Amino acid sequence: MIKRLFIFIILFVSTNNTFAQGQEHMKFMGIPLNETINQFQTKLAAKGVKIDIAVNKNVSVGCRAFKGSFSGKDAQIYVYYDESTKIVYRAKAVVESSEESLRDNNYNYFVNMLSTKYNYAEKTSGSQDGHDSISFYIPNDGLAVYKYLGTIDVYCTNYLYLSFYVHIDYTDTLNSVKHESRNMDDL
Repeated sequence: MIKRLFIFIILFVSTNNTFAQGQEHMKFMGIPLNETINQFQTKLAAKGVKIDIAVNKNVSVGCRAFKGSFSGKDAQIYVYYDESTKIVYRAKAVVESSEESLRDNNYNYFVNMLSTKYNYAEKTSGSQDGHDSISFYIPNDGLAVYKYLGTIDVYCTNYLYLSFYVHIDYTDTLNSVKHESRNMDDL
């Protein structure tokens, strides 16, 4: 009886470990949105992305600001993490342009690239602040709690008609839900 119980416990633990390791997560610049913020920062640094000290002083707790190249474009990069667990759940690249037409070209560039890479994703088009926007819902294959692995939102913003921005915003579903549920516990 004790031997059977021991075998059951070993099988249960190894099954849970296999299941936990098998969870897929969204990737931003090839890095899973399931690392601690320090691990994520180290992997960004290996890609030539540096922390932006000036901007980082002005972002809230749970976010770090970086600068570097994203898909061949100079970008400001923001990485969002859970303050308690330090696990990353969202990352976003923001590409600035000096003219609206250049911003629109960048928007089309990213939408076309993402449409090619994620041609199997569900997409919804819309408008945000009077500009085109699109969301890519990346399906979650295999044993999954959630239908989508995550989303990628692409949208545009302006700053006083002096600067024009394209945002490419990646969110991991599982870690985002975990982060939000911890916030809800405070209510």
